Amino acid sequence: MMKKCGFTLIELLVVVAIIGILSSILLPSLSKAREKGKTVVCINNMKSIGITTMMYLGDYKDTFYRQWDTYDALDYYEDGSLNVTRFGNYQVPYDYYYLNAKKAFQCPSFTYDSEAEEFAYSYGMSTFLHGKRSATIDHPAKVLFTVDTNFEWLQDNQSQRVDVRHGKNLNHLWLDGHVTSQKYTAFYNNLQWVYYDRSQTSWTGNFTLNFQ
Repeated sequence: MMKKCGFTLIELLVVVAIIGILSSILLPSLSKAREKGKTVVCINNMKSIGITTMMYLGDYKDTFYRQWDTYDALDYYEDGSLNVTRFGNYQVPYDYYYLNAKKAFQCPSFTYDSEAEEFAYSYGMSTFLHGKRSATIDHPAKVLFTVDTNFEWLQDNQSQRVDVRHGKNLNHLWLDGHVTSQKYTAFYNNLQWVYYDRSQTSWTGNFTLNFQ
């Protein structure tokens, strides 16, 4: 008569313990890999926004979008309506007239209360550019259109609107269309990347840090 084979309780506990150890080792690596993937998506989003900016400038006499009395991004995302509000969003004309891809304005690492807010706030445009002609800005490869944000506009007296969410890196979209990813401390100490004619070089407040 053949003996029945099976696991003892101790053997099962050993297997469970090994699985637990392996999980604790692998999960951080998987989390980092997942975040790297999200960072790549974010960079591609910014590249699309950069290309669209060039198209917009070509159609609007080389002049950057203004924030005042323009379209509300939250309403537009929900039902496609073009409602004017006091502080509007560049995302609306960019998507309506050019991209037709709302996901391009939503960073996958940014989780807000609603998808509409992710659309409106993931990549806030620098207020420094409002109504300016691009030809008047020297060295566009050294001036930013946007970085990772949590609000609709990026401005020098609102440092908390800069949202560090890709590890300790920020993604940067420059006016010549190229995109970089680098440590947030570099941007913190280079305020002139947004306001290139300012003598002040560092932000005075703190960025919002959303990383583990």
